[in-house]
Amino acid sequence: MEKVEGLDGLRAIFVVAVLFFHILLVFYPEDLDYFGGGFLAVESFFVLSGFLITKSLIKIFSEKEGFSGLVKFLEKRYLRLFPAFVFLILTEVFVVNLVFPNFTEKLLSETLAGSLNVYNWWLIFRQVPYFEKFSDTLFNLHFWSLSIEWQFYLIWAFVYSLIFRFSLRFLNIFLIISILASATDMFLLYILFDNVDRVYFGTDTRFFSFLLGSLLALNIDKIPKRNVIFVMFGILGLFYLSVEYYAFKSYNEFMYPFGFLAVSLTTLMLMVAVLKSDHFNYILSIQPLKWIGERSYSIYLWHYPIFVFLSLLYSNKYLDVLIVAILITIFIANISYLFIEEPFRKLSFNGVFTLKSAFNMFISFIVLGFSFFYLSILQPQKESEKFEKAVSIKIDDNQTTSYEVEVYDKKENVDDSLSNEKSQNKVQSVQGVDSKDSDIFIVGDSVVLGAYKYLKKYIPNSDVDAKVGRQFKELEDILSSKNLEKYKKVIIALGNNGYVKKSDLENILDRLKDKEVYLVTVKVPKPWQNDVNNLFRKMASERPNVHVVDWYYVSKDKEDIFVNDKVHLNPKGAKLYASILKNSIFGKNYKPKKILEEPKEERNETTVEVESVTVN
Repeated sequence: MEKVEGLDGLRAIFVVAVLFFHILLVFYPEDLDYFGGGFLAVESFFVLSGFLITKSLIKIFSEKEGFSGLVKFLEKRYLRLFPAFVFLILTEVFVVNLVFPNFTEKLLSETLAGSLNVYNWWLIFRQVPYFEKFSDTLFNLHFWSLSIEWQFYLIWAFVYSLIFRFSLRFLNIFLIISILASATDMFLLYILFDNVDRVYFGTDTRFFSFLLGSLLALNIDKIPKRNVIFVMFGILGLFYLSVEYYAFKSYNEFMYPFGFLAVSLTTLMLMVAVLKSDHFNYILSIQPLKWIGERSYSIYLWHYPIFVFLSLLYSNKYLDVLIVAILITIFIANISYLFIEEPFRKLSFNGVFTLKSAFNMFISFIVLGFSFFYLSILQPQKESEKFEKAVSIKIDDNQTTSYEVEVYDKKENVDDSLSNEKSQNKVQSVQGVDSKDSDIFIVGDSVVLGAYKYLKKYIPNSDVDAKVGRQFKELEDILSSKNLEKYKKVIIALGNNGYVKKSDLENILDRLKDKEVYLVTVKVPKPWQNDVNNLFRKMASERPNVHVVDWYYVSKDKEDIFVNDKVHLNPKGAKLYASILKNSIFGKNYKPKKILEEPKEERNETTVEVESVTVN
């Protein structure tokens, strides 16, 4: 198949979408809603890869048969992808060992899994989430998709070598059955086990995207060229894809598999438009798109570790650091493409020593040099071992006390900062002995755990159940273990550690329909913050017994009550948190010393008035 430059334009669109999504995920996770479906650009890449790989297999096996054809195909893939991968790994290990030596061991583990092309299964077995990334600092989380690509190359090349002699009708039927099987697998695993990460990272659940591309490759010659019609087709496809990237969210239940199928089919729509309309192909072949598309593999390789590295070193709210991160990504990718990818792919290094290449190298190094100078001289670095005090809990001889612990200023799991295995004084959970006189039940995660002392002081007639890392879906079992009849009010302070499914919340609220329920909004700079809070507010507006305690509204501008993760509370924050919950429960009967927030508009939620807090 001759090179179609418009497909490079599609690659550019897909890789830019991935970059934008990861910019939000790494630097501005609380704003991920603005491009919540950006992760689906990888799905588009899978469809395009399936098409191109199958076209390559058709060409190779028309010239060579059997084992020799399979070897030739894998050799071409290896030379195309592996040298740039090695260049990245060698650079990464050197830099990380120099700047973050404590991450070297984990990086080597990542590197091994990535080199063996099993990184996606490494994530699954380690139970590393993608959309709720907290506990692990991983420099190569994006390797999961490269591993699935390699697994597809190996499996599909082997299968194709066995069946390519059969009729086109047989191949089409085989592919359609395989597509349906993979999509059904995704649907059933999601429905039965409710494990988004297993579904998202699994090879079996993602194969249908590649195979849809393969199906197009086998049948593309049957589609006649129609310049005007397919230009309109392509423009419509770009519009649909933009809407899908913007509007689809990982926690939408229809996503598995129907959202992925929709994106895959839209990508096919765009590919057909490029291949069957010279006009649309020309539009997507403009030089900027072509330039980025040709370097899309190297851009994809380098962008994520660069983003993570800089987010560890510098304040993640500086726009100029982000701009420099993008420049570093693009120009390192340019060097990788010109001096690693292309020479090894062609097995010729003649083009490396031309005047054009020398000029290209000169410009790249000038930009990179300025970028590194700017970061090292003009930007304030984070203190690598800055400590800040947070409130935690120590249990000793059945006595519960509050004390202060030191936590590192690192990107960690919200709850991991309170559960460092090296600290023997910290506990994972607290569940007070239920009192006969208690008529209030408070359930939460490590934020509640940190405020336990003040909650028991301000709301003595309460039972508190808090646990590090607690997910909302655990609430059903917790309620089943409690004697709910004695409680008049239930405070639910969950949602810091991941998305809350609407169906899960509705089930809980149906169970507590005879109680006064208080949903505490979350202040967590992560992708699910706004979705959780909006869901809580929506449920409160629909149910008269449900109220919102708007912790987010009260705390969003109070930097001095948080430790550096901007989620867990220092002693001042813990006292404020408990005060808010107290006033929410007791309402007008509680007279605060000072009102920190003006009353909000009337709606079905508790107006929060809290007493002033000072910590000596």
